[in-house]
Amino acid sequence: MAENIQFNKKTLFILFLGVLLTAFLGVMAGSYFMQMRAEKQHKAGENLKLKVGQVFPDYNFNSLAGERNQLYQLLDGKKAVLLFISTDCGACGPETQKWSVSYPQTSSQYAVLGIASEIPGAIKEYQTSHNLSFPLFYDSLGKFTDEYKIDAYPTLIGLNEKKEIVFIEFGHKKDKTVEDFLNRL
Repeated sequence: MAENIQFNKKTLFILFLGVLLTAFLGVMAGSYFMQMRAEKQHKAGENLKLKVGQVFPDYNFNSLAGERNQLYQLLDGKKAVLLFISTDCGACGPETQKWSVSYPQTSSQYAVLGIASEIPGAIKEYQTSHNLSFPLFYDSLGKFTDEYKIDAYPTLIGLNEKKEIVFIEFGHKKDKTVEDFLNRL
C-alpha cells in the first residue's frame, strides 16, 4: 500500500529550488536558441551568392501544374518580391500569410512569387493549408538554392523592374509590413 508522503520545510525548499532551477534552465535554453537562430541567419547572408545591386539571374522554375516558367517572363517588367520558403519552416507560415493577405491588392503592380525546393505535392499541400493567394513554384531538385546558397528560410529578395536586387532579408519580419518592403522597391 502507498505510504503517506509528508512534506517538511526542507523537502518543500528543495522542491522550490528545483522549480526555480528548471525555469532558469528553460530561459537560458530559449536565449541560446534565439542566439543560434540569429547567427544562422547572419551566416546565411555571408554564404549567399546573391548580392544587393546585382541583376537577379534568369532561371526556370516549375509551376505546381508542372510547367517550366522562365523567371523574367513571370516578372513581366514588374517590381517583385521572391519568397524562398520551406514547408517545414516555422517562420515561413507567418511571413507567407502576411504576403498572401496583401497580394490581391498588389498583384497588378508587383509580382510576388513563392519558391520552394521541395516536391510539388508538399508545396501544393502547404499552399492549400495556408490558403496562399500568390503563386508558388518549385526549384527542381534544389538546383537554384544550392547554387546560390539560399539556406535560411524564409529568404525575401526584392527586385526592381530592371531585375536588380534591392534587398535581401532573412527570417520572419513581424515588425515590417508588406508596404514597408514594397516601398523599398
